[in-house]
Amino acid sequence: MRTRSAQQHPPRPGGRPSPGGADFSLRSLMSWSLDRSFHVLGGLATVSRRRLKSALPGGAICGMLFLVTTMASAAVYEVGAGKSYTTIAAVPTLVAGDTVNIHAGTYNEVKRWSASGTSGSPITIRGIGATRPLIDATGKSVSGSGSVPRAVFQIEGSHVLIENLELANADNGNNGAGIRITGGATNVTIRNCRIRHNDMGMMSDHCDVVLVEGCEIDHNGTVDFSGYSHNLYMGGNSITVRGCHIHSATHGQNVKSRAHFTALLYNRIENSQDGEVGLVDAPDTTTANSNAVMIGNVIISKNRGSGWNSSRFVLFGAESGNAHNGTLYFINNTCIAGVASNTFLTTSHADADLVARNNVFSGSNSLVSLTAGATAIGSGNWAPSTASIPGGFSGTVTGAAPGFVSGSDLHLASGSLCIDIGTAGATYLDGGGVSRSAVATHTYEGLGVLTARSDSGAPDAGAYAGPSSSGGGGGGGTPPPSSGLSSGGGGCGVGGGVAGLAFALCLLMQRPRRPR
Repeated sequence: MRTRSAQQHPPRPGGRPSPGGADFSLRSLMSWSLDRSFHVLGGLATVSRRRLKSALPGGAICGMLFLVTTMASAAVYEVGAGKSYTTIAAVPTLVAGDTVNIHAGTYNEVKRWSASGTSGSPITIRGIGATRPLIDATGKSVSGSGSVPRAVFQIEGSHVLIENLELANADNGNNGAGIRITGGATNVTIRNCRIRHNDMGMMSDHCDVVLVEGCEIDHNGTVDFSGYSHNLYMGGNSITVRGCHIHSATHGQNVKSRAHFTALLYNRIENSQDGEVGLVDAPDTTTANSNAVMIGNVIISKNRGSGWNSSRFVLFGAESGNAHNGTLYFINNTCIAGVASNTFLTTSHADADLVARNNVFSGSNSLVSLTAGATAIGSGNWAPSTASIPGGFSGTVTGAAPGFVSGSDLHLASGSLCIDIGTAGATYLDGGGVSRSAVATHTYEGLGVLTARSDSGAPDAGAYAGPSSSGGGGGGGTPPPSSGLSSGGGGCGVGGGVAGLAFALCLLMQRPRRPR
């Protein structure tokens, strides 16, 4: 293979940097690649050419060439005052592996993102800095007509990561969203974002493998669509929400999902105007294993006042005439009713069943309301001594109070009746009918901070382990487990270093051998 000179690399359309351009010579790229890679793979960078050729099989060399191709085609776009692009709209069409760094500031824009990444080279769109950049849709059309998005950011591509941004003020009087995922997108992650003051916080439809983690989603809703505008309104095949603070939906529910499978893991969900969680029907829920799992959540309602639904807390079932053929697995949650009229768990379809293990139910005597034909089983829960215990529940411990540290600190105090009352080995079925562990492994200790939980003896009830166990109590927080999507970073991490090293090694392989 013959290496082309720098002059043979014309500028790429749309302003995309070219590895062979005048500002990025082959020699400097090789030096940069080796320097960036040395701390990743150490002495390998100094292996001689002859030893390298004898040590590497052909397959490894082909793999390196693939990495080189990926690195050469990806780009990093810097957006902000004094940067190469002063507006988000000016960013060229993206390809797999591209990163858009949006620097601190306010951007009065809305945007459709239609390009797709790949599993190994996702597209990353992220805010830079400790203060999230604000993408403000005030005064912008989010009608969804033609090329106009129906959200501040409308995601139509797959393998996309959005992180560290604030998205606000999308308003079309109905369903202008902070983020909308549509068009059959898969493998989309929304991480460490705040989504506020939109008609809808976040929406999705006809999507799969959507992960929302470490986000604050709050104060979304509109009086023009009262009762139907929510903080989260999700649909599609598989949705996971983890380590988020979802609160204060102004005219609807905090979490509403019509997805085939929904997982709510280690979130704090509170103070909606029309219900905390609604997992209801759509054509996607008519097939077998249209299940949901809720593990380790803190769920708190408020007194919503007259004219609002005073009983709704968590609903699983149907409301639109479709079947809901599945089970809600409700494990190790702490539930605090703002008014005694709340019913903690309601099923609304004959094929929508309930499994409730190791939960704390406080503030209402109404634990479960079942539609005829549905079943509910439970074990290891705590409830008020005056509560009505469903017939399918066993081992329920009751008392005057669950024994929290305080009214605002829902960790278990020493001597709490919730300690060691749970049942071990909880499992659930996912959307494909595969059995998985439902053992609570983390606790929510603040926005995006999950602390490892490890119960000693029998599991404790609720979202937090008590002082007799090694978990709970705060401190030592770690971010939620990664979705597996790289956050990009312009090749700053191991992925960029390996790609750089591969490129440098391939160059070494092509250099003519000196006469000996």
